[in-house]
Amino acid sequence: MAGFTWNETDTSSTNPAGTYCAPNGNGAAALAFQCKQGGTAGGSHTTNNGSTTVKQGLIYYQSNPGALDNLVLAAGTWQVQIDVTSTGSNSFTLAEIDICHLNASGTSVGVIASSTPGTNINAVQTFTFSLTGVQTTFGINETFMVCLLFTCNTASLRSLTFKNDVTITSPGAQVATPVVAPYGGAPASTYGQPVIQ
Repeated sequence: MAGFTWNETDTSSTNPAGTYCAPNGNGAAALAFQCKQGGTAGGSHTTNNGSTTVKQGLIYYQSNPGALDNLVLAAGTWQVQIDVTSTGSNSFTLAEIDICHLNASGTSVGVIASSTPGTNINAVQTFTFSLTGVQTTFGINETFMVCLLFTCNTASLRSLTFKNDVTITSPGAQVATPVVAPYGGAPASTYGQPVIQ
């Protein structure tokens, strides 16, 4: 089953940065964007540690509402990219990535994938992180939110600059089609072959 590619864009996410399924809250300088299949690549943005060393969400990407309506996203590998253009004196570590399932009201209803890479953001480059996600069924206007949580090795103010010109990839999805019972037969209770999206 082919996967989906979600382009990171400069469009603001439908829901703001927040705690969601991540155990830590978002930082004061957190930024939240939309990721979209076929979306237009964006520009550079800067966040900061708020003069603290605590783990906090600083970068968020949310899928666009409607993109996954009534689809079952398969279990499998996700890849999240960050194009870092300024490292903040190598002060930041990507401590955790959480991919949360949000309902149509923007409330987290589950964890799709979670990882604690502990990677020092010490170079101007595109970093790629892999996570294993669980099968997830989406209702109307339900989305996923990718939460990137960082720590900083100093309580002094440090800034991290990145560019929204890379991607997030997810497993593919399918929707089952009902089997029509033959004339005079019992009502169908099973489903036919999935339609690959």
